[in-house]
Amino acid sequence: MSKLSKEKEDRIKEEVLRIIYENSPNKIYTNFIADELARDDEFVLRLLQDLHKNGFVNKLQKGRRKMWGLPDHVFNQYKNILS
Repeated sequence: MSKLSKEKEDRIKEEVLRIIYENSPNKIYTNFIADELARDDEFVLRLLQDLHKNGFVNKLQKGRRKMWGLPDHVFNQYKNILS
C-alpha cells in the first residue's frame, strides 16, 4: 500500500469535513463518509479519529459503530468560510 503525503491527507480531511458539514445537524456513520470518498473504511476512521483528537469533529459511539458530527463552533466557522 502506498503512503499518502501530508498535503494529500489534509485535502482528504477537508473533504471529510465538507461531507459532515453538508449532512449537519445529523450525525453520520464512518462507512457513509468512506463511500462518499471512495476510500477504505479503516483509512477514513483513522482520519476521523485524528480530526476528533484535534477537536474538529464529535464522535457518538453506538456499540462498535461510530457516528460523526461537527461541534457548533466548527460548524459556525465553516459556515462563515462558505458565505
